[in-house]
Amino acid sequence: DASLGEEGRSNMSKRPQAGIGLRLNSKLCVQEIVQGGPAAAAGVIQVGDTVLTVGGQDVNGYTATQCIPLISGDEGSYCELNIRKAESNVVMPVRICRGSKPQAGVGCLLQRNEAGELVVQAVNPGGGAMMGGVQPTDILERVNGVNMLGKTVRDAVPMMAGEEGSQVKMTVLRGGVRARVELTLTRALLASPAEAHASHAQSQKVAADKAAAVRKAAEEKAAADKKVAAEKAAADQLAKQQAEAKAAEEAKAAAAKKAAADKAVADKAVADQKVAADKAVAD
Repeated sequence: DASLGEEGRSNMSKRPQAGIGLRLNSKLCVQEIVQGGPAAAAGVIQVGDTVLTVGGQDVNGYTATQCIPLISGDEGSYCELNIRKAESNVVMPVRICRGSKPQAGVGCLLQRNEAGELVVQAVNPGGGAMMGGVQPTDILERVNGVNMLGKTVRDAVPMMAGEEGSQVKMTVLRGGVRARVELTLTRALLASPAEAHASHAQSQKVAADKAAAVRKAAEEKAAADKKVAAEKAAADQLAKQQAEAKAAEEAKAAAAKKAAADKAVADKAVADQKVAADKAVAD
C-alpha cells in the first residue's frame, strides 16, 4: 500500500509538493480517505473506488507507489483522475486541487445524468449537505449563483470546497415537480466514509436511546395514570354502592315508619268504632 496524501515526489519545483489525501492498496482501490484532505473535501471519491487513469495516463498494472509521482504535484494544481465507483461500477472523471492544508467541503456525492444535470447520489452523514437539507436525487441548479446546467462533476467540486466554516449557497430542484429549494451549507472537514458512518451511527444510537427514554417515561406515566384512574373508578364504585345501600336503608326505614303510622291510624279507627258501638248499646 502507499499513501498519496503525503508530500509528493521531490523535484526541482520551488512550489511545495502535495497530494490529494488518498491511500490506495496494491490494486489501486481506495483504502482510506484522509480526513481534511482534498479528496475528502471534494466528497466524490469513496473507499472501494478504483483509480483507472491519472492525468490522462492509464495506470492499469501500476502499483500504488508508481502512482505517487502522477498524483502528487505542485500545491494548488489540479489532479485529474478517472475512477470506477465501487457501488455502481460507473466510471467517473474527478478533478481535485492538490493541497497539504486541510480543506473543507459539504459532503455531497454528485453524478451527471444524460440531460447534463448534476444529481445528488448521496450525502455524507453529518456533513454540511446533510445538515443543510440536501437530499439524494436533488438536482444541483446553482452554486453561489452560478448556473450548473451542463457543468461536470469536476467543475462543481472546486466550487463546493473551501475554508472550514465558510458557507456555500446552493439551489436544488427537488422531486417530480422540480420544486426550487434554496439552501445555505456550511463547509466542514469531512471524515472518511467509515468515520462519518460511525459518527452517524453513534448519533443515531444517542437519538434512539433518547427516544427510548422518552417512550419509557411516557409508558410509565400512562401506567401510573391508568392506575390512578382505576383506583378512582374503584373508589367511585364503592361510594356509589355505599350511597345505594344507605338509600335502601333509608327507604326501608321510611316504609317501616309509614307502615307503623298506617297501623296506628287503623287501630284508632277500630277503637273509635268500638267506643261508638258501646255507647249506642248503653243508650
